[in-house]
Amino acid sequence: MSDVFVNVDKRDALELRLAKLGVRDADLIEKFILGSGSGGQKINKTSSCVYLKHIPTGIEIKCQQGRSRELNRFIARRELCERLTERIEGARSKRQQEMEKIRRQKRRRSRRQKERMLNDKKHHGDKKRQRSGSGFLALALSLCLAGSAFGANGGGDAPSALGVTYTVSEVTTLAPPMSVSQALLLGVVEGITEFLPVSSTGHLLLAQRWMGLGEGPGADAKDAADAYAICIQAGAILAVAGLYAGRLWGIARGVFGANPAGLRLGINIVAGFLPAAVLGLALEGLIKHWLFGDGRWGLWPIVMAWFVGGVVILVMEALRNRSTVNVERVRMSKPLESLTWRMALVIGLIQCLAMWPGVSRSLATILGGVATGLTLPAAVEFSFLLGLVTLSASTAVDLLKHGDTMLTLYGVGTPVFGLLVALVSATIAIKWMVGYLQRHGMAMFGYYRIALALVVAVTLLWRG
Repeated sequence: MSDVFVNVDKRDALELRLAKLGVRDADLIEKFILGSGSGGQKINKTSSCVYLKHIPTGIEIKCQQGRSRELNRFIARRELCERLTERIEGARSKRQQEMEKIRRQKRRRSRRQKERMLNDKKHHGDKKRQRSGSGFLALALSLCLAGSAFGANGGGDAPSALGVTYTVSEVTTLAPPMSVSQALLLGVVEGITEFLPVSSTGHLLLAQRWMGLGEGPGADAKDAADAYAICIQAGAILAVAGLYAGRLWGIARGVFGANPAGLRLGINIVAGFLPAAVLGLALEGLIKHWLFGDGRWGLWPIVMAWFVGGVVILVMEALRNRSTVNVERVRMSKPLESLTWRMALVIGLIQCLAMWPGVSRSLATILGGVATGLTLPAAVEFSFLLGLVTLSASTAVDLLKHGDTMLTLYGVGTPVFGLLVALVSATIAIKWMVGYLQRHGMAMFGYYRIALALVVAVTLLWRG
């Protein structure tokens, strides 16, 4: 086999390859037949088309790629080597892979395949957004360490928002100072429990009672401690804003008419917030007096709410795990995009139950979302976004009312330190909870609430 169109090195390499595959000339049937198609007289009037058959395997090849017979003989033998290699190794040739890829691209996808593909893209997008918060988390951690040093040096004069400066002796006569370790503990408790269905307010009140905060003479000590517990919620608010920046950007674009879905979500969040805004302002005094641990009932309202909430979670999980109910629920559940303002208003009304410390705002809104027909992940996401607005409003109101007292008693460094600690711990807690609820249910939180209620109840009874 020799031809000016075939490189000598290529011809030698092909013969070596044939020898390695055990192909002998005696195993081949080769015929030269008249060509067909375009190409002029050279193709139509000469037998340049090559037919090649490998007798042991039955592989047949017909080659008419070139105008030269010898070139077609070379190409036919090279194609025979590729087919034999494919059969021996059991692997698809590169050419077949490319052809199948083209077929898959041209094949029309079914509606279910398109939905699955879009859901996968959305899932990966959510994972990327969560990953993007890691740099923000590292920055917050460094600020947290700086805040701890600033809080440790908070033994000097404490300025108030009114421009009055109190000395250390004057401050300590109003209430015992808050140490850095106490601020750290309260920040961690706030951040971890704010978006878990276990009631952050109940945990903070319990921690304050255990550490003796807010027990100074007069009402200022209690107001300052309560204001501190509510104001460090800003750390949890920043955590949600960082992790769900994509959703918030969509809402912002929707306000200016660039994202209809974002506008609908923003309207739903406002509708869910309105009931809590109205009832919260109307009943704030009664709620703080009777339910925040300083009324005649002490911590018992919180203990009762923990216990009842745990039972509700376990009952809900039992209903969700029933096979017939579970299949129907999965079939009827809706994503967050299908939420209407009426459904959001119902969730907002249920959120008002969380004004009772120990109920948990997250628990109320998640159960409300599931009750209105949302999937559990969608209900959790709407709970976080609704909490962003609700907690921001609550923090702003308390800062306006008791911010001066809090800054007078605790200074500036201690609240800032607690806020940053809450930011870091809330970011970790939110990412963990989203991943956990995608694989498990909420039963663990129900058992925890019941166990905590029993432990606190026994402690209260033991102390009389």
